[in-house]
Amino acid sequence: MKSFLFLLSIIGCCAGQDILPEGPVEAVLRKNVTFKTLVDLRDDFITFVWSFNHGSQLVPIVTVTPTGETVAEGYQGRVLVNRTNGFLTLGSVEAKDRGYYYATIVTSEKIKTGETMLRVLGCCEWYALPEGPVDAVSGKNVTFKTLINPKEEFNAIAWFVNNGSGLMRIVTVSKDWETIVSEGYLGRVKVNHTNGFLTLGSLAAEDSGDYYVNIFTAKGVKTGETKLQVLEPVSDVTIRANMSEIVEVNSTVALTCSAKGSFLKFSWTSGTTPIVATNTRLTIKEEDASSTLTIHGSLASDLIGPIYCIARNHLEVEKSAPFNLTVIFCPPAAVLTTQPSVTSGKARWSVTFENPDPCALKGSSAQLWCSFNYPDGETVHKTVWFRGEVKNGSWGRTELSSLPSYQNRVKYLSDQKHNCSLEIHDLRDSDTGYYYFRFDTNTYGWRSKGSVYLSVTGTVHYNCHPVCFVKLKV
Repeated sequence: MKSFLFLLSIIGCCAGQDILPEGPVEAVLRKNVTFKTLVDLRDDFITFVWSFNHGSQLVPIVTVTPTGETVAEGYQGRVLVNRTNGFLTLGSVEAKDRGYYYATIVTSEKIKTGETMLRVLGCCEWYALPEGPVDAVSGKNVTFKTLINPKEEFNAIAWFVNNGSGLMRIVTVSKDWETIVSEGYLGRVKVNHTNGFLTLGSLAAEDSGDYYVNIFTAKGVKTGETKLQVLEPVSDVTIRANMSEIVEVNSTVALTCSAKGSFLKFSWTSGTTPIVATNTRLTIKEEDASSTLTIHGSLASDLIGPIYCIARNHLEVEKSAPFNLTVIFCPPAAVLTTQPSVTSGKARWSVTFENPDPCALKGSSAQLWCSFNYPDGETVHKTVWFRGEVKNGSWGRTELSSLPSYQNRVKYLSDQKHNCSLEIHDLRDSDTGYYYFRFDTNTYGWRSKGSVYLSVTGTVHYNCHPVCFVKLKV
């Protein structure tokens, strides 16, 4: 499908390189029809594609490669391609098959394309328009094609519209090429005097409606009806996050892409690599005008390169500005051990801070990992955490439980044996600072001379990189 979309993007680029005979092609209702080509597929080629203009967009019929062919849904069992000359046989022909067909061949040297018209006899020879509807973008032009043979003479052409307020004439063209344009369409319409094509622009939402044409020929009147739907252009593709661009390791971040436009579909890329939902760590939720990418348990290795959101409909594609997702990568908490330190066969008094320089995001939680030891035979009666601060011009330690700013935000993980870890929730800027631990036994009290320095950040472009740390024995 990607190769086909690429081919559609270059159709019309290669004027003067037609690979189809001059049309139109005529078919009988419920019979087969063969579209001939001017190509030789025995020569070197990469792809050969037949497609159909379904009014609002080009749709694939069949894609041929040197190794095989792929028939699009809706045409399976109805088409056959000659792998020597590219002839396409379509059957059994229906009224909706009338319209414009395209062939595109890609070789190592060039791209060639051709267009031809199919008219269906036995039901539709008096139909002047292809099967609709027609979709177009507000602010741009649209061309309504007809099924008139350019060699066929006509006496007059009249185009009409009904946009909900009644039938209104847009323009009439006489055999002498006298053109009469109705008020409201002056300077906005143009009729091709060879085939009767109507070009209308610049489009506005109120141009949506039903369009009709009467083409008067020597054989009679040919009529047609189609519907125009004017779409809002794709624009304002924006990514926003549920937190700042900094994401703490193992946190969950939700990126929401929003855009303006009609019938939007979204996709995500990390750099040039598509982001695919895993339904576990990566989930994508689609809505009419937005898409939310949620990353559960984000890691520093997630989404390398800028993140892009792409919004599209079948007429337009727009990409967001690059969104850089920065991941704070703090050192992982060390595994605590309750095995006491031993000196000369005896445990000694000590306090160990597993990570003396933790960093955390404002509003999140931080764990101060700590363990302590003491000689055999001692019983722990009390454990206390302190905050270092300046008091009366000198440095001192204040018991954490006595500070109002820490009320209901501190959780003691101590087991009164060897684990003295502390957890602080809902971190604030003021929590940045030095923390100390003390424990008392039945005979003695011991406090740490070293400390834990906690860094709390809310700055958008701050990064905490991996560091090497050593256990401190005090």
